[in-house]
Amino acid sequence: MNGTEALRTEHREIKIMLKVCNISADRIQKGNLAELDTIAKAVDFFKDFTDGCHHKKEEDILFPMLLEKGNPEQDASISAMLDEHVQGRKLAKLINKRLGEVQNGAGDTALLASSITDYTTLLEKHIAKEDSALFTIAEGILNPDEQQQLYEAFELLEAEEIGAGVHEKFHHMIHELAHKYQLMK
Repeated sequence: MNGTEALRTEHREIKIMLKVCNISADRIQKGNLAELDTIAKAVDFFKDFTDGCHHKKEEDILFPMLLEKGNPEQDASISAMLDEHVQGRKLAKLINKRLGEVQNGAGDTALLASSITDYTTLLEKHIAKEDSALFTIAEGILNPDEQQQLYEAFELLEAEEIGAGVHEKFHHMIHELAHKYQLMK
């Protein structure tokens, strides 16, 4: 596996969680508060895996490596991706806030569901742009040795900053939720 393949694999996992959230948001909108537990898990996933692991790999390792190459097309894409990472963080915090309000009996389920939908829509579009544009550019710019260096740097980041077993814990949770929500074939 190389660096961009690893990121694409993580995108597939994130997209499963986004589908789970869309189902949960719809159910919450209809008054099914049992879904709040799933959203609480999703908030942790988005904070620790999507932002704390996946986006960290992009921001701290991939983007600087690409910026060193000096391609104006990719530089604009990176700037847009960074802006969307910031937007995603704000929406994730809003979901967490509204989730807490609903759990405490003082929140509006429609606002929570709307925040979830806003977040999933942003990330779905973001992932599509990275997969179809930025990663394709990266694959044309980075040679096999650089792709291997990228992958090894990702592995080191996971081991040193994310912690042993965290990625696997979220991978397991994603697959459990995918089965629960009948998203696995």
